[in-house]
Amino acid sequence: SLIFGNSVGLLPSDTLLAGIASFILLTVALQHNRHWLGLVFDSDFLSVQGMPTKSWRLSLTLMTAFSLIVGVKLFGLLTAFSIALFAPLAAVRLARSGRSGQLTSFLFGALLFPTGFALSFLLDLPTGAMIAVTGFLMATLAGLITSLKSRPINPNFFF
Repeated sequence: SLIFGNSVGLLPSDTLLAGIASFILLTVALQHNRHWLGLVFDSDFLSVQGMPTKSWRLSLTLMTAFSLIVGVKLFGLLTAFSIALFAPLAAVRLARSGRSGQLTSFLFGALLFPTGFALSFLLDLPTGAMIAVTGFLMATLAGLITSLKSRPINPNFFF
């Protein structure tokens, strides 16, 4: 179905589509990484410098749409949007810079799918829903870690 997808029943043609899409996305992301980071964090500065922010914004939007369309086709709406939402959300909570946030988001996104997939088999639950729940828990845990790190520990807490 479109909402929950069929992650377990991917065909060889689906795997080929995922491989081609991943190659295209990684190639374009590596070529435009610096531009997109600048665009996301300070597009006004880039505009003042005379950089083509409209074309960079268009390329970022097109690549985001492309990745979501392929993700929805392969894995379903719930799974694709949970990977696109929860991995960056957790990364932003834990990262200290744009570069580390981007790398952490890639790492969380890469871990989210196999972790949710494995948990769905271990707990005998639907795969798409388990990936979404795993993403939610990942983002919640990142938020808790951030809030605990920002508060000083009361020395009398354990006594």
